[in-house]
Amino acid sequence: MRRLLAAAATILLTTTAAAARDPPGRRIIVEARDEVFARPEFRQRARDGESVVVAALRTFAKYVVGFRDEHPVAFMVIVGFMALTLVILVAHIVWTVVVARRARYLPSADELPALDVRRTPPEDFRARAVRLAGEGHFDAAVRDLYTALVLTLDRRGDLAYARHKALLDYRTEVRADDARSALESFARSYHPTSFGRRPLSAERFAALLAQLDGVRT
Repeated sequence: MRRLLAAAATILLTTTAAAARDPPGRRIIVEARDEVFARPEFRQRARDGESVVVAALRTFAKYVVGFRDEHPVAFMVIVGFMALTLVILVAHIVWTVVVARRARYLPSADELPALDVRRTPPEDFRARAVRLAGEGHFDAAVRDLYTALVLTLDRRGDLAYARHKALLDYRTEVRADDARSALESFARSYHPTSFGRRPLSAERFAALLAQLDGVRT
């Protein structure tokens, strides 16, 4: 009986002493929290599987932000220049589409029979160019006019015609002044008409025709 009373007294004293102690401080609580979250089951897994593109964009964005913070004036100048370039590019694309829609093409390929360059004299190409220009098909006319010029210079011995050669090849090949001047005139008109879809005017075609006729045979 005495032993039971002694044990009960001991438990009562211990409980009373524990209740009388001060509560744990903030530092102890924070340390306990950090110790719990440091366990492996509470650790956040590292993000994996990020693509190279995303990583590159993230790095690029970081450098851009850093450059903007360090050089705000230069950053605004570069952004303005890029915006202006974009506007010019879009305007050029719109202009090209509009010009391409307005360009006049031959109604049918049958109207232009194939001419053998080796067996057809340059006069025939010139005559067909004049006819096509009279019908308003200046894009096709300038091609025949250019062929007539090349064949005329080939006949004269200023250059050697070859299917693989371009206009710029012939310009570096000729030596005579009138031949070089004629080729340069065609280079300023033929390339924009053929590749840039810039329509050739009747006045410009007449000038090229006069340039061809001015080449001494």
